[in-house]
Amino acid sequence: MATISSLYYYPDLKKMSRLRAIAISMITTRNDSGNIEQRITPARAYELARHESHIAVTDFPIYEGARKRLGLAPGATILDDCHGSVVGRTAGARIFYNKQDAETQKKLENLCLDAMFEMKHKKLLISEAVLGLDKDLMLKAYLCTTLSNASNMFNWLANFSWYESLHAQYDESSELPLQDILFISYPGWKNRNYPEFGDMLAIFDPYENVVFNLGMKYFGELKKGTLTLAWTSGMRLGQVACHGGIKEVDFSECAGEKYQKIGKKVIGFFGLSGSGKSSHTNSQDNMGSLPEGIQETILHDDAFQIDIDKKSCRTWEPTLFDKMDSRGPDHSDWKYGISCMNNGTIEKDGKVVPLGLDIRNGNSRALLDRDL
Repeated sequence: MATISSLYYYPDLKKMSRLRAIAISMITTRNDSGNIEQRITPARAYELARHESHIAVTDFPIYEGARKRLGLAPGATILDDCHGSVVGRTAGARIFYNKQDAETQKKLENLCLDAMFEMKHKKLLISEAVLGLDKDLMLKAYLCTTLSNASNMFNWLANFSWYESLHAQYDESSELPLQDILFISYPGWKNRNYPEFGDMLAIFDPYENVVFNLGMKYFGELKKGTLTLAWTSGMRLGQVACHGGIKEVDFSECAGEKYQKIGKKVIGFFGLSGSGKSSHTNSQDNMGSLPEGIQETILHDDAFQIDIDKKSCRTWEPTLFDKMDSRGPDHSDWKYGISCMNNGTIEKDGKVVPLGLDIRNGNSRALLDRDL
């Protein structure tokens, strides 16, 4: 096993933070009410999401490789989850529990206790994923959320790796001195008692590998919230966390000695979300600035970890989470689609398809298979 469960990570259980104790109690909740589903599969999350009123079922097929990897039925099509006015991540919502004074920590603990008491009256979905695609850097993560958030449960299992799809590799992976990651997502939360914290909160304790995401619907909060804990876990192992894209460009087959002398170069693109690093990473010729004949190997367009000792880079995710502001319904990249959000829909040749192009909402997005 790569990461360590709470019981065995803390030989003295009193060393566990209260925030983690609240989270693990949610993850392991069992009762006879019938309102808790454990070990949700991508196929189950997908079917639950299809029946949610805020979801639009398009006629674009899910990329066949991803469909099989996720265990979806033949003919499964892309779901579009359109939000309201908030369609991006909310930087002001982020708060690090471990950096707060004792009084603020107590308030955050009480806030989470109240939120979880309320959340337990909802239908709950709980599942597991593996973060990391290399046997030397794999972490187990748990997500607990509500039925109304089934589309984001599906997206989370697709964006990372559904545990059952990688359990053999995970079981053989290197053991790491880290806790399993615990993620609680309650998008329906309303702040009734703690006005000083606002109406949207992402409460992190990166050294306890726990996050509470409250009052937010956007999938990017789950993706980057999970990555925050993965990146920090890598840092705890002495590795460098990178929010960026990285690829190798091989010039050796290009015409001209001046290019062939360059050989192979590794290029990293760093920037804030939406700054263009994915566009640079995934471009085949960087808008004509590279010569013909180059060969590219792309590791990832958004997140990777540098192992300084082994001089290698590793990625966390088998998918791309790309902006669709330049991709309309006719764009060829939709072939690799898994799901989308904030794209709107339009009818084309008698079929409902994602609109894209940031026309309905800003920050239209899609999960795309890395075969792209």
